[in-house]
Amino acid sequence: VPGAQHPVERGDTLWDLSQRYLGSPWYWPKVWSYNPEIANPHWIYPGDVLVLTYVNGQPRLTLEKGRQGDVRLSPQVRMSDIDKAIAIARECNEGSAKMVADRPHQFGAFGLLPLPDVQAAAKEAAYALDTLKLDGICLLTHTDKRHLGHPDEDELYAELDKRKAVVFVHPLRNQAKNMPAYSYPAGMTELVLDTTRAIHNLLWNGTFGKFPNIKWIMPHGGGTIPFLIYRISAMDNHPKVQAKLPGGSVKSALRGLWYDVAEINDTAPLKALMEIADPSRVLFGSDYPFSRHTNPEQDVRDTIKGFEAFGGWDAATRLGIEHDNALKLLPRLAQAIAKKG
Repeated sequence: VPGAQHPVERGDTLWDLSQRYLGSPWYWPKVWSYNPEIANPHWIYPGDVLVLTYVNGQPRLTLEKGRQGDVRLSPQVRMSDIDKAIAIARECNEGSAKMVADRPHQFGAFGLLPLPDVQAAAKEAAYALDTLKLDGICLLTHTDKRHLGHPDEDELYAELDKRKAVVFVHPLRNQAKNMPAYSYPAGMTELVLDTTRAIHNLLWNGTFGKFPNIKWIMPHGGGTIPFLIYRISAMDNHPKVQAKLPGGSVKSALRGLWYDVAEINDTAPLKALMEIADPSRVLFGSDYPFSRHTNPEQDVRDTIKGFEAFGGWDAATRLGIEHDNALKLLPRLAQAIAKKG
């Protein structure tokens, strides 16, 4: 309804508001693209007021700044106090475990953790992996003021390393308040750049070397890491950093990671990825249900089209990336599929 006003409440996102006022959550990137005054979709706060209008038939939200609270809206589990975050993570993980138990040959699940509380996150990781038997853990590229690899999180990494856990990483947009404004959707650049920052931090702080049993899956082909390999390799010239890199070099450390191909299915980025990755550690991915389109199925079709058009793999490598590599990484799921026949 044109002119509708919505006071922002704790937990609101443009996804939710697009569903409420436009009938589909998938309109949120379009709504945001028409509203440069909203520099970041997570920078809307309790007390702000969003007003829906239409300009030339296009939906627009204007933001009226109110009294800003101390809770930033974000797709993370940690939306408010840590006790609530712990409860939400536990509820999500137990729900995921039930879904997997109901259809073990169709679904796998990665546990969520209530970071930035490291002790609570370590405890929840142990529960998710030991009791719920989830297939791995999902970590975000940064939480609060820390990127992955910060030494303050070593207690968590030690628990994951002890269990030889699979850790799937997914990026967040940079949420710094002093970020200069730009006119395009942040997902076009900020997500892959935050993946890049996280991998840099993990390399520099020696996390891969200190905790060699963690199986890291890096999203979107590792962000811009393949392109920056020459610059990053300067770490090899810092003795204290180089000594903690698996294999003694950045290239060796990167070759020990897993990568998905979501949102990179074009010739140039796939070629760049294959320069740094072990082909047996490359995994198919589509980013579904996140999407650049109002119809996320279109993203899946585009992904498959680009994947199939790439000529840089032989048949065995392609088959591995399509599913065999993932099944080796996720033995519980592989066994359930084999049992189902």
